[in-house]
Amino acid sequence: MATLTKKESSSPKSNSDSVAKPEAIVFDLQGILRCDDLDTEVFIPYIRSNTKDYLKQYWSDPEIIQIVQNLRTQSIDIHYRRDRDDCPVVEDEEDDETNADNFESCLCSLLQFLEWQMTNKQETVDARKLHKKMILEGLDTREITIPVYEDVQPALNKWTKKFKIKVFVLGSLEEIFMDKVLARTKAGNLHNWLSGFLDSSFGQLTDSKTFSNVIAALNTKPTKILFITNSGKVAKAAEKCGLSVMLIERPRVRIREYYTTKFPTVTSLSTIAFIDTKKMSKD
Repeated sequence: MATLTKKESSSPKSNSDSVAKPEAIVFDLQGILRCDDLDTEVFIPYIRSNTKDYLKQYWSDPEIIQIVQNLRTQSIDIHYRRDRDDCPVVEDEEDDETNADNFESCLCSLLQFLEWQMTNKQETVDARKLHKKMILEGLDTREITIPVYEDVQPALNKWTKKFKIKVFVLGSLEEIFMDKVLARTKAGNLHNWLSGFLDSSFGQLTDSKTFSNVIAALNTKPTKILFITNSGKVAKAAEKCGLSVMLIERPRVRIREYYTTKFPTVTSLSTIAFIDTKKMSKD
């Protein structure tokens, strides 16, 4: 069982923007981010722009030395044993540290091999390890800041401060990436408004078992949890487990009319209104 990581349009719409006030809101990470694909739109461009400088800075680091050695071996294997003539071979840097040309030639061939891997979608374990280290450092130094929709921060502030609702974010990233991505956004550190985040250990978002894990982690009745997403398939998986579901339409993400008529749908978080059912029952 996964555990909770704790942290101090014109389409027809179903029903309305008003929902029963929940005890907890679980937000699909993709409904927060102003990008369809973090890798394609944020991480890969950063990697391509910064790999050379990063390698120069950490060239003598023992872990980087091992990664480079492994990549060199892999390039030879792919080029010669797998008969991929188009694959660049990483040159062997000579022991003469005073020869700058040897270093530059080795570095150039390494960069070519890394680019070949990304272009051909054949990244090795060592390439992914190098890229992961780069991305985490970029997030730590704030060279990478994650774009989010303008309505996210005001909504989080209102839900947590005014309505005293606990808010969680569910995403398919590893725990370490979820932590840093939510902390390094252009709207500031979102952890300030979150009760926790639910990472990839909870399962695939289109699998209803994932939401069983969410319910167990939050220890809250499913009907008291409002799940907000911009994916019809994910909404369907959440509904199977009894969660209240709302769709949020975002630019560049098309939701089928089947789903927008099935679930309450909004175009902005600012339009969501909560109905206090306890107060209504007393009245």
